[in-house]
Amino acid sequence: AMHRALRVARTIADLDGQAVLAASHVAQAVQYRRTGV
Repeated sequence: AMHRALRVARTIADLDGQAVLAASHVAQAVQYRRTGV
């Protein structure tokens, strides 16, 4: 599950134009997993 959340976080960072993953990207990915979006 963690690998999947990190993949989603990487996608969020890419869409945000960021080269480096931030804690906010991971938090947003986990939030999406909780809500089922």
